[in-house]
Amino acid sequence: MSIRPYILDASVAVKWFFPSEEDHEKSLKVLDLIAEEASQFVLHDFFFIEFSAVVLRKSLFDSKFTKDALGKSRRVTKSRATVTIENIKVQEV
Repeated sequence: MSIRPYILDASVAVKWFFPSEEDHEKSLKVLDLIAEEASQFVLHDFFFIEFSAVVLRKSLFDSKFTKDALGKSRRVTKSRATVTIENIKVQEV
């Protein structure tokens, strides 16, 4: 039996950088899980595009903050596989 990976959504990663966000604490628990079991998480093709766009907007277009957040998120997720349509197996229900 193979273990299905979790797909990390950009909205969860964005919350790591905004403590006032609803569910910030839950997002930090996901970050802890990534640290413990990184091989269980994958990223979709547009993860960093979505992440950057939302962080830039939420930071009121603070490009330095956005660049720092992007760098940190890339370090956390650097060894994660990218999810593409070619490597997703669809299970019929």
